[in-house]
Amino acid sequence: MRTLITTLILTFALIIPCSGMDPFRDQIRIESDLVYYGLAADSMVRGKNPVMNGLPVVENSIINKGGVLLNFFDLGYNGTFSYGISRSADDYQGVLDIKPCNVKVRFPYTLKYQNKYLTFGWRYRGNDVEPCNVYLWSSANGIDWTVENGGLPVLTKSSEPASIWFNIWNVAVAVDGSNNFHMIVECAPGGVDQKGVGLGYSTARMVDGKINFDPNRTQAHVINGGGNPYLYYSKKEDTLLAIHGIVHSSMNMFSSDYWWITASYLNRANHHWFTKPDKFSFGKSGIHVADPHAEEVIVDNRLCSRIIFSYNQRYIYSLFVEGGLDDLLRRIMN
Repeated sequence: MRTLITTLILTFALIIPCSGMDPFRDQIRIESDLVYYGLAADSMVRGKNPVMNGLPVVENSIINKGGVLLNFFDLGYNGTFSYGISRSADDYQGVLDIKPCNVKVRFPYTLKYQNKYLTFGWRYRGNDVEPCNVYLWSSANGIDWTVENGGLPVLTKSSEPASIWFNIWNVAVAVDGSNNFHMIVECAPGGVDQKGVGLGYSTARMVDGKINFDPNRTQAHVINGGGNPYLYYSKKEDTLLAIHGIVHSSMNMFSSDYWWITASYLNRANHHWFTKPDKFSFGKSGIHVADPHAEEVIVDNRLCSRIIFSYNQRYIYSLFVEGGLDDLLRRIMN
């Protein structure tokens, strides 16, 4: 997500049931700077936001490794790809041992695959970023990264301004049980920027360390207005859950000019994506709330989904939803 505006401070106020106001909004929780609908209204905020020591962090990916959270992020919005370790998976404040990685990456998205970490994003050559082409790096330790795919992009921008792939920003990737890679991509035709943004979709397989998402990418957006996504593959449901930003949407849960967060899932039977803001959404009119990422953690001996996100494109905030990501998916689908 690309817009930076002034910072406001989040404080928490009250919980209000709202079943009589709108038949599609079962619950609503109103705080001084955020509004939560549906399942998000049941979420818990542990401690005080922002997290990550209040550092200016964007595009933060989290991975649970043995009860502590590994964080991969852009420190300072300029491609300073960095690595940090939270004190514990449910810790809401501290991040220890922040270290710069050996590569610069803009719009990074990191996941664990087999015995290594993979990061997708824009590549820098010296101090100059190469916009809209997506590259892949791998690492064994999260700090030292090697560019993969023979140094070629895994997803390339289109040369046609009318194509949704002319502008490419944030991507999210998940791998299914058959080792198929799934990618959803914030993208837009030329000359429209956010007013024409949406999420495109593609699949690919990695063969001998090489992968190419270009051949299978969709010709049109699968989620209009969507962007800055997180992607989860559910083995139990054999489908995909996307938690993502949305802007300029006809859904109008919040101000249409600002990003807010909702969830969508892929119906594998008809290959359609369904967005469910009535089941899960949060944001604030006049403030960008975007760039979500999620991981399963144990909180007070209970399985929870920890969701982090960017508040005002300045700080990282955190909330916890009871149940794992499979539970969240099922509740959104039903």
